[in-house]
Parts: sequence; structure tokens; C-alpha cells
Amino acid sequence: MESDCKLLDSIKKGDAVAFNTLYTKYWERLFSFVYNMSKSEALSKDIVQEVFISFWERRETLKVVNAEAYLFQCAKFSFFQAYRKKKFNTETLHSAFENHLIDYVTEENPEMVNSLMHFIEALPERRKEILYLSKFQNFSIKEIASELNISNQTVKNQMGLAIKQLKASLKKAALTLF
Repeated sequence: MESDCKLLDSIKKGDAVAFNTLYTKYWERLFSFVYNMSKSEALSKDIVQEVFISFWERRETLKVVNAEAYLFQCAKFSFFQAYRKKKFNTETLHSAFENHLIDYVTEENPEMVNSLMHFIEALPERRKEILYLSKFQNFSIKEIASELNISNQTVKNQMGLAIKQLKASLKKAALTLF
């Protein structure tokens, strides 16, 4: 922590070597953190890079006490901002969902995966987002509510409606996954 304070002071003065030290110290951990949320290597690299670029560009005006906490908070915020702006592409959702279907679907049943992905894509955007955060990112109801600035009850309601809609769609398609 003390060494981070010295680094921050040097960085505020424009010391590129100190910035490089901070970058080297936290890049890999930030990348892993974002990757665990996004499951996309390219998106994770972009987000971490943007965090450090922003940090450098605003170094003179930042009032950072804890570099680690600040960088991780920025990375988390940037991920959700990218997700909301649809930079978070559908392939990421498909990939994450397919990984979680292992318990339910075998390689012998790819049409089942395709049908389910189609049904998820048909969900309203907010329900799709809540479903993703809950089922694929293991966010709690409280965490989802906090991230999306909605009430816990709204999260519960939207999750219930999403699952109900998926079940109905699957039933119509004569699939029984849930």
C-alpha cells in the first residue's frame, strides 16, 4: 500500500516509469477479473487497456488513495458500461451459455442448444441482462439490483418472467431442459 502511494505521487507528476510499474503490477490481475465476468479475452484486454489509459490521462486530477481498489472499481464499471452499450457482443452470451449447458445438453443434441439460444435472444433486453448476470456470472439478486440500479423485487420478478418465458418457449418446441 505504501509503495502504491509513492507510485501514485510519482504518476501524478508524470513519471512514466512509475506508471509502467503500476501497470505491470496490476495488469494481469485486472485482466483475470474482467475475463471472469466477460469470458472474452479481447474484450477483457480492451477494458483493462482503457482503464489504464484513462488513469494516465486523468492522473493529475485523480484523488486516489488506494490504487488497487480504484483500478478494480474502474474495471468493473467499464465492463458493465461496455455490456450496456452492447459492445458486449452476442457471441459472449452464446459462449457463456453453452459452457453452462454442459450439465443439460450433450454434443449429440446441438439443435437443443440452438433452440434455447434463439429463445434467450427473443427475451426483452432487461430480462436477458438479468438472466445473464444471474445464471452465467453468478451474481446474487442484491448484486444485480445494485449493478442495474433496480430493486431486488424487480430482479426477482424479471428473473421469474424470463424463466417462465423460456419454459413456455421450450415447451412449445417440445424441449424439456429446465
